[in-house]
Amino acid sequence: MKKITKLLSVVMILAMSFSLTAFAAEKTGTNIEISDTVIKTEENEKGESISTRIPAPPVTGLGISNAEIRSDGYVYITVAIRGYGKNHYCTWNNTQATLYSVGTDGRPIVEVNYLTYKCGRATVGNHSFFFRTTSANSPWNTETLSTTFTIS
Repeated sequence: MKKITKLLSVVMILAMSFSLTAFAAEKTGTNIEISDTVIKTEENEKGESISTRIPAPPVTGLGISNAEIRSDGYVYITVAIRGYGKNHYCTWNNTQATLYSVGTDGRPIVEVNYLTYKCGRATVGNHSFFFRTTSANSPWNTETLSTTFTIS
């Protein structure tokens, strides 16, 4: 019985040593450059050029960059979003506003997105404005902005 146990132990040790062996290969011709936002690899296994980017930054701030009454008689409000948001929700006097245009700060790596909303007819009085967005990436935080506009 002791011989069978010893033989079984030796077989198990050999099996485990072969299963834990790791092989590493070094690919020649690969150059990895790390900058603050982009990780670039010159070519992949097929010789194709590839580029990998880091995740988009989360939403860290909101602000109103422009509010105007245009010639069509409607109020247009532009919201500046620092970071990348999704599931935007905007209301004017508790009625959902219409997304009119989308823009960026024009840099190669976008820091601020601009969303312009067509809110409603410009009428004299106080008008409530509300905007909400959620980060496109972790930590998926939700930022809100609300204010009152007075048209006289």
